[in-house]
Amino acid sequence: MSSKSRKEREKEQRREQILDAAEQIFIEKGLESVRMDEVAEKAELSKGTLYLYFKNKNEVALGVYIRGLMVIHQIMADELANPGTGMELMKRMVQVFFRFSDEHPHHFSLLVYFESAGIDTLEELKNTRTMNMCNELGAKLHQYIRRAIQIGIQDGSIRPDVGIDSTAIQILASIRGLIQLSSFHERGVFMAPMLDSLGVGIQRLIDDYFKFLLLALSPDKNDRKS
Repeated sequence: MSSKSRKEREKEQRREQILDAAEQIFIEKGLESVRMDEVAEKAELSKGTLYLYFKNKNEVALGVYIRGLMVIHQIMADELANPGTGMELMKRMVQVFFRFSDEHPHHFSLLVYFESAGIDTLEELKNTRTMNMCNELGAKLHQYIRRAIQIGIQDGSIRPDVGIDSTAIQILASIRGLIQLSSFHERGVFMAPMLDSLGVGIQRLIDDYFKFLLLALSPDKNDRKS
């Protein structure tokens, strides 16, 4: 029993060793130009050993991306523990994603990469340990938004007739859309020329999105009276 436990710990340490090396290289060079050989050399392991833990470079990158998700997860947990109405909690949680881009830029770049990745990239990682971990964390983020909505309905800051789960999913989907648009704008592609011609920046879109949420989810006067 103790021997197996030690082996499991050693495997986890080796996995983290690979991710540490990959994260350093991603910061220095970006994701697209990195090769598995470089990660193996940085981790002081054979290339074959890397493939015992990760299917390919995209799974390694997803493992580093998960580290960023865990940061978001912890911040949102802290926000939920802080005082405030449900509407205030939800707004702070949404802001976490956009603060994350400034405070953790290399993790954010991986978030953008996977949010913009083609279906083939995601399908090839289906059922891998790393993708399963990613799905679990994504579900937890949904639960945080869901809890804020529940609190808002209970304290009257959010209208009582909203679908809690569907609203939480739509909020997360909207955040992902804004993250993608931010990436496109930064690179000058897709809708970037139109946004520039209209004089609409990403921060303006984020600010207006918060106004939209407030209008859509705030109870009307009749709700407050009841």
